[in-house]
Amino acid sequence: MTLMEENIPVFKPRLAIWPRGSVLFATNLRGLGAGPPPSDSILLALRFIVYHFHHQRNRLVTYGDWLRIATVKINLSRECGFLLFTHAQSISPVNRERRVSNFQNENEMETKADILGLAVALALMACPVDANGNRDACRYIKDNLELFLDCILLCNYSLATENISSSRIEKLPRLGTIPATALSNLDVLFEGTLRTDKQTSTSSVIPTSISALLMAVFGLELKDKISMTDLLSIFAKSLQSDMFSLDDVSCHNCDESTGRTMTSTQLAEHRKVTVRRWRHVELLTKLSYRNANLRIKGPFFDESAFFCPRVLKTALIKNAQNTGPIVLGPVTGLVVLDGLEDITVSVICDKILIQNCRGVTVFLNCKTSPVIGRNSTSVLLAPYNVFFDGLFHELQHAGMLLLSGTENRWDQPIQCNSLRYSESAVLATVNWSLLPVEAFYIQPTPFPTNKDSAMYNYFRRTIPSLYLENFEERLHSAEAWLQRNPENRLISVSEADQQYLYQRTGKNMYKECVLKCLNSYSSNTYCQGHNIGFLPHSN
Repeated sequence: MTLMEENIPVFKPRLAIWPRGSVLFATNLRGLGAGPPPSDSILLALRFIVYHFHHQRNRLVTYGDWLRIATVKINLSRECGFLLFTHAQSISPVNRERRVSNFQNENEMETKADILGLAVALALMACPVDANGNRDACRYIKDNLELFLDCILLCNYSLATENISSSRIEKLPRLGTIPATALSNLDVLFEGTLRTDKQTSTSSVIPTSISALLMAVFGLELKDKISMTDLLSIFAKSLQSDMFSLDDVSCHNCDESTGRTMTSTQLAEHRKVTVRRWRHVELLTKLSYRNANLRIKGPFFDESAFFCPRVLKTALIKNAQNTGPIVLGPVTGLVVLDGLEDITVSVICDKILIQNCRGVTVFLNCKTSPVIGRNSTSVLLAPYNVFFDGLFHELQHAGMLLLSGTENRWDQPIQCNSLRYSESAVLATVNWSLLPVEAFYIQPTPFPTNKDSAMYNYFRRTIPSLYLENFEERLHSAEAWLQRNPENRLISVSEADQQYLYQRTGKNMYKECVLKCLNSYSSNTYCQGHNIGFLPHSN
């Protein structure tokens, strides 16, 4: 018997489609405590597309026009309109178009976004949330599948001109055949793969654009068309939840487990690093963490510091209280702080949502205004306060800059009191303030720091002069005091932190690290008036 004649089982690949977890994570506004979203958001998205295409006949909408439509036609608040517009610019970017940074900036009203991204973000608003805070986007899309596909496909110019003849929807458009060129619109929300029964984990899965998969499955060329009936059928059979669970924001059962986990994926952008409490100073320095999605989930009460210098794609910090400082480097996407209490967080990011937090201090370098939910109280905002020698390398890898002056929107927050427009929301009590100048400090880290470098000098220039001058004056005073009182020079921390640093660095490097950083650590701690550092006694 030849090899070809042997009875070898044939593994037939099947198509798997799922909504992109990064899009679901970025468009989840339910945690802001800003009231219920519109229950008919999918229909509102479809009406927006029809209205815009009838009047403009293109896929781009200016920020000013969108705000007018969002507030007057859809009855959304201006804050919600801003959030949806920035999400649209992220999930469906327009080449060479600048990003909106503040919803009240008149100079940005002509900035444009793709209506495809806006339609997706708006349509997902009404996705229901379960008891753990997660949205079942797969079920929601399946229940409204035809409307979802109509919204996405009608953003194609040829389909829009063929099917939109009025600014109002007299009846829902019935799309018959879809040109293959329009399938690329689906890539904004969906991705997928061809799987076999042998693939039981995500480690061997390489997600592919859904348009390429559909072209392959149906044997299409760009000149061909596919019937809407066939498209609905294959989505109904193949749609599943995001296999990487990037949109999972719950802390269910987190109190029963400890430690750190990382999903095994082919691409870093689908990788998820989950930390469920820590017992010592935590350092996430491996290259495998770069461009991953960080999820820190409580409940926990640990006084040790947390450091992740690697560039991340997204970050969620949830349900933590009274921990040591949480220090992050660059995050190219969205950062969500949820359910935090009496914590300091330092981060460089594109966008940040602060929701259900109390007594939180955020040291921030952000391209767009931070958004604070109505359910937060006593939030303090300050400029980013961390430097280490590898910071600019991580920024370069992320394609980001450490912003200075008015480009850093840390002090221009948006308080989102309601997703819908209401007079009471406009008059809500302000729940944030800027950190007092005398409370600012530069956070010490366990990483090498050359204070004579040009990069460190640039970092100093990104800190507003009032904050920097006040801190350096207190620092010099502290150093002089420590010289007069050498017995107070070393400030101890927990034995767990000492043992962990010793194991991570080795004996010689451990001592060298202590000697290099001790002066600035002791002085900074004295300036702050409380112990937030990590460096131990030198043995």
